[in-house]
Amino acid sequence: MNANTRKVLLDLNKKFYIDTADDFSKSRGIPWAGWQRVIEYFKDLPFDPKALIDLGCGNGRFIEYVRKYYPDLTATGVDSSKQLLKIAEEKNPNTEFLQKDLTLDLKLNKKFDFVALIAVLHHIPGSEKRAELITKSAQLLTNKGKMLATFWNLDTQPELLDRRLPFSTVGIKEEECETGDYLLTWNNDEKLVRYVHSFTQEEAEQLMTQAELKIEKTYKADGRSGDSNYYIIASV
Repeated sequence: MNANTRKVLLDLNKKFYIDTADDFSKSRGIPWAGWQRVIEYFKDLPFDPKALIDLGCGNGRFIEYVRKYYPDLTATGVDSSKQLLKIAEEKNPNTEFLQKDLTLDLKLNKKFDFVALIAVLHHIPGSEKRAELITKSAQLLTNKGKMLATFWNLDTQPELLDRRLPFSTVGIKEEECETGDYLLTWNNDEKLVRYVHSFTQEEAEQLMTQAELKIEKTYKADGRSGDSNYYIIASV
């Protein structure tokens, strides 16, 4: 994917989250079913995370969820949306929140034993940029830390695929995009459009191993079908 196409799609998503921040946050209040299995896995190891960074934290609901099990957890949330970060701050006192574009700036002077990439990779246009983000995220891990990444598979949600728009809607040719790339409307409003990428299981695993991460656990969860997200827990 060329740089101009990536910029158009990234700008589209930035505008989407400015326009829909409140409504989107309200639709994302309930924890995902798959999160519980992360906690169970950590308890079985045992692994007791002390410092979490949630990359693409949105309204902060994952931080809020993890703190129920690890109340002494130090947490940092990073997102590009000023509006969603404001909501996250209200939900999570005593938490550091940073406004950053994950595709441009991920330099931090800290290491974390728990790095989360939840519902963010499908918003990164271009396979090379997705691989780059995972590699940079892995560099934030301590030696014994764990990374959690989720990969959305839209093929399990045909009702969402019914909301597709052609890329020509935003002045992009179909051939400039990659297999699995879509434009989706929000609440069937063609003025509210976001770019997403749908992952295969093989694609997700390849991205993690390319970043020299060791895959420890995988499973599918969430959505009406119970398999809309592919979860990977990995370590360095």
